[in-house]
Amino acid sequence: MLKRVESKNISIIVCLLTVAYFLTNLTAFGLGGHISYFSHLVIRLIIWLLIGGLVIYYPRGRGEGLVRLRSMVIELSFFLGFFHIIIYTLIGVFTSLGESPYSRSFLGITLNLLEMTVILFGCELGRAFLLQNLSKRHNQVYLVIVSIVMAMFRIPLSQLFSMNSGLKLMDFITKIAFPELMQSYVASNLAALAGPLSAIVYLGIIRAFEYLSPYLPTPEWMPLLLFNLLVPVLGLTVLRLLYLKEAAIKERTRESEGSVGWIVVSAVSVAIIWFAVGLFPLYPSVILTGSMEPDIMPGDVVLVAKVDSDTVKVGDIIVFDNGEKVYITHRVIDILEDSNGRLFVTKGDNNSSKDSEPSNESQFRGKVIKIVPKIGLPTLYIRGGGEAPDT
Repeated sequence: MLKRVESKNISIIVCLLTVAYFLTNLTAFGLGGHISYFSHLVIRLIIWLLIGGLVIYYPRGRGEGLVRLRSMVIELSFFLGFFHIIIYTLIGVFTSLGESPYSRSFLGITLNLLEMTVILFGCELGRAFLLQNLSKRHNQVYLVIVSIVMAMFRIPLSQLFSMNSGLKLMDFITKIAFPELMQSYVASNLAALAGPLSAIVYLGIIRAFEYLSPYLPTPEWMPLLLFNLLVPVLGLTVLRLLYLKEAAIKERTRESEGSVGWIVVSAVSVAIIWFAVGLFPLYPSVILTGSMEPDIMPGDVVLVAKVDSDTVKVGDIIVFDNGEKVYITHRVIDILEDSNGRLFVTKGDNNSSKDSEPSNESQFRGKVIKIVPKIGLPTLYIRGGGEAPDT
């Protein structure tokens, strides 16, 4: 039988969460140099264990979900976690991979996993406790608020305070803040339906991959932003549809149409991700310099077709890798032949001379087939107003 949760218990958990947040951001508050790494780690872990222990000890409020469907939601949380890392890995394979910033030593891996496990335990029990005991009249409002609050533990204030350019701010938003907010929102939905275990499973899979994988995807901000927006939307859509089906909820016609709409949105979302990361024969590329003016202006987006290099002829605009993982969009002014195949002599329309070296077929990344004006201007602004040298 569920007992009434006293307001003082909620206040104690909120106070402890505040202390945990303060300890997480000691550096941002100018106190990072006053305590050793291990002392700081031990104190933080004790606070999180205390939060988790008190949540287990305190009477529980009533959650949203049906008790008989909790095991199904937990199984779905496994699916959502693995779906996240599979899509994330595929994006890395088709864009770029970099070495993990986390320690690869046995001690480093052990400490990282210990810290991850304890904090995940305390954080998700705290999340579920707040969701179960806040007002039920505005569930979605409180779910969003709790999601933001719990995401803040993974968004370092010290990095936010050190932002000194639009590009760094965009990197911070796309690589740290936005992914954490979206993952936290998914975890809150899971916790509201099936308690803390489902959220622990979902986030545990994602974070274990982050700490254990020797290589991690390092895509550009646009595909990363799309991934962190659309994959959670798709995951929540699947969760919603399966949950409603199993709960035998008979929706009105307009609600059924709404479900169809969610399916369409999800399918389109996946397609957009594939398009942005170049899995289709056609992909977009934002032009950052003025080397191809006036035909292609900075801020324009070109659509690039992955065609056979044998189809390229003089006068075509192609995209090629300059050998330093930088993609150049220039016009072909001559084609040479050598023992290794064709060589493309290129030049920017607005440049006074041709490119210093011809590109070979292995550097060829596609042919421009369409120019879409101005829609890439936000990227140009983020990178500092488009002040880039001609290439």
